[in-house]
Amino acid sequence: MPADKDLTASVECGIAGSAKESARFGRLETLQLGGFQVSSPLTVFYERSAERWYDGLLGTPALLRFKVTLDCSGKRLILEE
Repeated sequence: MPADKDLTASVECGIAGSAKESARFGRLETLQLGGFQVSSPLTVFYERSAERWYDGLLGTPALLRFKVTLDCSGKRLILEE
């Protein structure tokens, strides 16, 4: 996770409206996905809570260079360059 000084605080807004908790946006130095590396992907970081068991989200910018296939029955995310 980037240092606090490199994060921007914001209120996240989605389909259900504004979130109760604030989010912090920043960039990872590098993201390793299997054999692939993504440089400087924009990431959203959260404080953990009872409702939010994960630390953050990666969105479309991190996956733009890939063909993405969701295999729901196999519980897989398949990335192809």
